[in-house]
Amino acid sequence: NDFFMQDIKKRAKDIFDYYKTIKDIPLALECDILDNNSIGGKVRVSGEEILMEISSGTVSSLISDIRKSRQAYLSCALQKLTKAEVQNGEMAAEFVKPYGNDILVFSSEAITEAEANTEIVFAYRFLICHELAHCLNGHYLMLKDHFGEAFLNMDMMGDYYDTQKFYRENITDLDIKAIEMDADALAATNAFFNLMHLYMNFETQVQFHVMMNKDQLFDLWGSSMIFVFKWIEKNVKYDRIHPTPRYRAMDAYNIVQELIKKSILSHEEQQHAIDNVIRGMLSADKSYSEMMGTDRWFMENKLGVLYKNYLEEKETYDYIWENKIRSMLVPYAFLDLFRKA
Repeated sequence: NDFFMQDIKKRAKDIFDYYKTIKDIPLALECDILDNNSIGGKVRVSGEEILMEISSGTVSSLISDIRKSRQAYLSCALQKLTKAEVQNGEMAAEFVKPYGNDILVFSSEAITEAEANTEIVFAYRFLICHELAHCLNGHYLMLKDHFGEAFLNMDMMGDYYDTQKFYRENITDLDIKAIEMDADALAATNAFFNLMHLYMNFETQVQFHVMMNKDQLFDLWGSSMIFVFKWIEKNVKYDRIHPTPRYRAMDAYNIVQELIKKSILSHEEQQHAIDNVIRGMLSADKSYSEMMGTDRWFMENKLGVLYKNYLEEKETYDYIWENKIRSMLVPYAFLDLFRKA
């Protein structure tokens, strides 16, 4: 896990530096991995620095769950083959890839490792962007002005403003949920542009390109989002100022699929990419739920119903964002905030 610990710090800096190239942000970023087994992370603005702290327990736990889920998915796939098929070598066809004038053959373990590593990077990249959004989109500074430093150090923000009548009347649970969804929106948007960069430059930008094809990027991103939010549901205590993990997973999917539809990809490529994201979500939901003994979020025949319910709930958050929260954040934000056309 040492590689991933160091990679998180590097990626956080690279992502932050990217935003500094498009906006004049008068801050530096300091990202630290805290050596403890707790689950959590926080970000704050201190002077001229954004300080991001992530516990090593968070990273280790997330990596462990993704690896176990990927192994569970592989085991399920291999069980579909009969003993005779395995003995006859037919299983190998799943792991054979033409490469120039050569034929590359990979073991199932190597494929699983490559896919899991890609999902792990997608997962913590999303979390990094979510935390950065709290500072770059003005969330931290606006809430600090309203509630003070004590509020932002609470594990459950709702516990604090429950005791503050004046503030409770001005900032509600739904307001904070809208802010959290804005952080997810920045993370999902960033993920889309990263996906497109990797897709268009697959052989030079993807370390494991010889073990997969570029269409799998969308599949692995979809599965990584399920792993992230299933992991949150399992490890982070419930509070009422975050939308449910399932809703957040649906929102990340919705943002990326809408951006895919507006991308330079052909119509056929767009639909294929969206289908791959959905397939990744469904397979990850199944393998994670079976591994952890939890309920599945998405059954294939109910995905349309769940998506309709999500869109209805989204209208509430969109209304709060457009009519209240966005204008409150503008004086504190370093980036342009989302506005409906």
